[in-house]
Formats: sequence, C-alpha cells, structure tokens
Amino acid sequence: MYHMDMAGSVEWFRLAYRDICPDFSASMQQLLDKMSDYSMWLSMPDGNYPSIGDSSKRERIERYWMSNDHYRFVATRGREGVPENNTAKVFKEAGYGIIRKDWSMDGSGTWMMLAAATHSMAHKHNDDLNVLLFHKGEFFVEAGNRNYNYSDPLTEYVYTSFAHNVLIVDGEGWKMKPNQLISRQEERISRNAE
Repeated sequence: MYHMDMAGSVEWFRLAYRDICPDFSASMQQLLDKMSDYSMWLSMPDGNYPSIGDSSKRERIERYWMSNDHYRFVATRGREGVPENNTAKVFKEAGYGIIRKDWSMDGSGTWMMLAAATHSMAHKHNDDLNVLLFHKGEFFVEAGNRNYNYSDPLTEYVYTSFAHNVLIVDGEGWKMKPNQLISRQEERISRNAE
C-alpha cells in the first residue's frame, strides 16, 4: 500500500519538474520504472496485492505504468501486454523474494513470497521470514492491518510473530525491538502457548 502511495508522489514530482528540471524529472521516471517492476511482481495471480505489515490486500492499477508491457499484462489480467519471461525475482534491497509458477492472472496460478528484511519499525510487524502463498486462492496469508488502537488485544496480536507464517521455536517468535508493546505481547502469547 505504501509503495503505491509513494509512486503517486514520485509521479507528481516527475510531472511538476519536467519543465523546471528535466534531469530530476528523468530520475523520477527511472524510479517509477523500477516501482512498476516491483508492483508487477507483487501482484498475486488474482490481480491483488497481498496484505503485508500494515497494508491491506487490494488491487490498484496505475495509469502511469501502463506503458510497461509486463505491468500492463498483470494490470489487465492478461488481456493486453506481454508476460514477464522470468518466474522468480529477488528484491534484495527491499528484502522480498517472489516465485511464480507462471504468469496466469485468472486466479488459478501459484505465487509465493518470502519477506526477509527489517528496514524500519514504522508500520512493522514481527514478520521477518514470513511466507505468503497463493495457490488457486490465498493459502498462507498475512494477518494484515487491524487498526492503530494498540491497547486492543486483537491489534496487539496482529503485530506479533504468532499472527504470521513464521517459525516459532519453543513457543517464541522473533522479538522486534524497540517496540516494547509488541515484545510484551509476544511474551504473553508465548506464556499462554505453554
């Protein structure tokens, strides 16, 4: 969700500076091109983006990426454009790896994503090494966003590793710091699991 929102801002800067500073505008276009590639890979076979961290599952088509033939293929669910040749991609800096069986966009395909990086505590859940799987429908899903009422027990739970597809060892998941609220919630759930 935040990727898509930031893409809108990058597009605004690209347009605002195209006559004032063409070089800056061109750099914004290069960034948008990279963002379209990520967005294309992130799309599950039903055309939706998965729920990751505080982002909600949703479909969103951006008109400024439609010149990318591969993105257009995904956005139109195969009616226009051409599919990507590769079926696996690692976004090393972002910490995501995505594997697809193929580029079918009718909801019948298989898509898997591994999240393996912490870059910021903002909107972060205890989901490092989280696995998401779509196989003819969502199979392994993320807990997603509930709300920002951190005293709500369900909201607290959504932030813990217990609400994600991660490895739990001896009743404990990865404890993110410095957010003490989440660490306390992890400890409480761990004690209750025993």
